[in-house]
Amino acid sequence: LKLMRKRLRVTEEVHGEKFLVKLPEKTSGKLVWYATPLFMCLVLVEIADRLVQWPRAQLATATGVLKPAIRAFETGDVDPGDEARAKLQHALESAGAVFIPEDGDLGAGVRLRFNARDVKQLRRLENEGGAVGEDDV
Repeated sequence: LKLMRKRLRVTEEVHGEKFLVKLPEKTSGKLVWYATPLFMCLVLVEIADRLVQWPRAQLATATGVLKPAIRAFETGDVDPGDEARAKLQHALESAGAVFIPEDGDLGAGVRLRFNARDVKQLRRLENEGGAVGEDDV
């Protein structure tokens, strides 16, 4: 997100459910577009979603957030609210995404918890299949 902050004007305050707002530029006073912190949150969730490679239906099942609400959030149409954002983040974290908070000079970000070799092994194990049954342990 540090790169995005270098390329985009970003407000420090939230503007309701808006992802982008038009505000006067500090030097000229001309109205220009600014991204809001909610837009930055949207970008992090979208990146995490791509990293864990879950289809929207799987994310909806894991979170209890409806698919249309997830789609609306992903496209920047609607903020699903604090509770839904927390559920989305928790589900993506359980799937291996790590949300990195902003820290001084370093911007916020998201990455996978596992390296490429671990991910390949996990996918192989998940795709082995076999009969599903109760565990006696």
